[in-house]
Amino acid sequence: MQNPEEQAKLLKIVLSNCALDDGNLYPTYRKPFGLILKAAETKEWWAWGNLHSPFFLPIIT
Repeated sequence: MQNPEEQAKLLKIVLSNCALDDGNLYPTYRKPFGLILKAAETKEWWAWGNLHSPFFLPIIT
């Protein structure tokens, strides 16, 4: 488990801003963390790049 200083450092790296509304926390992620989250939510990891990108991963079904 990380100590509070390490946790705060990690949050500063990953998050750019957070909003609080009626007890709900809405984070805004720094790049590329927001892109990673969207890809994970849509399960479209292949959409990160293109054929010329070293990160291109074709869909295998």
